[in-house]
Amino acid sequence: MKKFSSTYILLVLWIIIVSACTQNNTKLYKDLTDAEECMWKQPEKALKILQDINKDSIADKLNYATWCLLYTQAQDRNYITHSSDSLISIALDFFIKQDNPKRKAEAWFYKGQVKADQKLIKEAIECYVIAKEWAKNIDDDPIFVSLIHNTLGSKYRYQKLYNEAINETKIALSISQELGKNIQLSNSLSELGRNYAELGMIDSALYFFHKSLANAHDIKNKKVEAMVLGEIGTIYRAKKQYESALGFAKQSLYINKEINNISALPQNYHRIGAIYFYINLLDSAQYYFEKSLQTQNLYTIRSSYNALYQIAEEKQDFKQAIQYNNLYMQYNDSIMSMAKTKDIAEIQQKFNNERLIKEKAQRENYILYIIIFSVCALGITIFLYQITIKKNKARIKDFNNKIFFLSEQIKENTSIITEKENTIQKLKSLTSLDKEKISSYNHQIEEYYKEIDYYKSQNQYLNSLLEENKSESKQDMNSDCLLEIRNNQIKQLKNNNKALMKFLQKNYVEFNNILNNIHYTEDYTHIISLTDSIYNGFSKKLQLSFPTLTDKDIIICCLVKLKFSIKQIATMESVEPSSISKKKQRIGNKIKQVCPDWNKGGKDLDEFIEEWG
Repeated sequence: MKKFSSTYILLVLWIIIVSACTQNNTKLYKDLTDAEECMWKQPEKALKILQDINKDSIADKLNYATWCLLYTQAQDRNYITHSSDSLISIALDFFIKQDNPKRKAEAWFYKGQVKADQKLIKEAIECYVIAKEWAKNIDDDPIFVSLIHNTLGSKYRYQKLYNEAINETKIALSISQELGKNIQLSNSLSELGRNYAELGMIDSALYFFHKSLANAHDIKNKKVEAMVLGEIGTIYRAKKQYESALGFAKQSLYINKEINNISALPQNYHRIGAIYFYINLLDSAQYYFEKSLQTQNLYTIRSSYNALYQIAEEKQDFKQAIQYNNLYMQYNDSIMSMAKTKDIAEIQQKFNNERLIKEKAQRENYILYIIIFSVCALGITIFLYQITIKKNKARIKDFNNKIFFLSEQIKENTSIITEKENTIQKLKSLTSLDKEKISSYNHQIEEYYKEIDYYKSQNQYLNSLLEENKSESKQDMNSDCLLEIRNNQIKQLKNNNKALMKFLQKNYVEFNNILNNIHYTEDYTHIISLTDSIYNGFSKKLQLSFPTLTDKDIIICCLVKLKFSIKQIATMESVEPSSISKKKQRIGNKIKQVCPDWNKGGKDLDEFIEEWG
């Protein structure tokens, strides 16, 4: 009985342990997997799938936390304002304890989105910065990583921290460009346009907005196309080109009506009303400003009431003007009472301030270090090759002396053998002599035979030694020829290096400009031009040999050819070093399509580019 009880208890314990293990290794429900797969391309479908799941029936923590995260994400992708952070807090509390960088980044990012909807901008930025740190470990979802940087950049722009905003947005743009045409590419280009517009750089703003519009048209995304058209209209209004401004604004309104994008219509009406106001068509302006009030955006409502107040005052309808002014003051007070964010830059600074200081110090003398290192390395290489050549010549001379000595010794031995054989023949011919003399001659013949055998064996040994020395001499002569070729190559390399030093010294200021004042478009052509002038059309040869390389790939290859490190390239591109490493891996894969064995023997991309072309 006792034995049976013990067995029963052990069986129960085993079942409990297995159940616990099973619960910890629970797989995601198929519905959750399906929702996540269509989240980016069909957010409405993803939200519908998640709404159809009975959350109360989800028993395990993993699936419930995942549902909370995906539901928050689906609301965000469908532009539904977050009213509570309860769901995302459940997801964050669970995933923060798991070894899954992607889920951690997603949970922190959407926590930030909820905080932003709650107007808690400082807390939102803190969440985005943490999400950005975790995103450094994500390799399989570049669109999401780009979204983090772009969103963080937009929040910096709201706080008028334009340098930080542009840096983050350029990182987002760099990532999305690697993926070809996509919605995130338009978002990043538009965000850069907004930054430059607010900085008063109108031409740059238009450049980025038009590129965003072209991409939106190519991917057939009407919603993004309408958004960009409206913003271009605002830019032309700022340039006082009202006819163009009105054309773009009405195009935007037409597309939003066509796709039934109701939430965007108030902003369209406000833009058109503002243009009519500027050209003094007050009745049309009033009509559109009144239609723009159908929104929950406090800033749009405040601006519309202020414009309506000015229109009523211009028409001398003072009673209506007073009413509009009172409403304007109410909304203005509401906006002004909202908490304002201060010291945003400190959040980012605690993660990268020390790194930026070090990189700035390294950048100041980087070109000089390249020149000094190149000259020293070349000098050492030439010195070592010269020593090797000298030693090889001495060995060849020694082998030649040995060969001469052995050849002479063989000739002498052959002569002795011939002489002995002739003597034997003479002795054998002396048959008329007495027996005693013949016996004596026979004994002498035997001695001669022994000597002949000795000299023949010595000749055999000397011949083998001669062949061995000839073989080694030939190898050393081949090595010597190879060293001579290498020596000529080194001399040519030395001459090229002198030319390179003169070029670098002459263009030192230009290189510093590249390092310290890199811009989005101009510097690409400038860098390629510098590389081609040093390395005889390097970029053109690269493009012809590897046609799948993009313009961005070519610029990375040019920077590698100019001996810039990963960290330096990352600083110039305003991206993390890990992003440059991934780009170089992708470039290597493209090169492998043409040259499958380019990295044979462990050769990396830097070594390949340094030797190529």
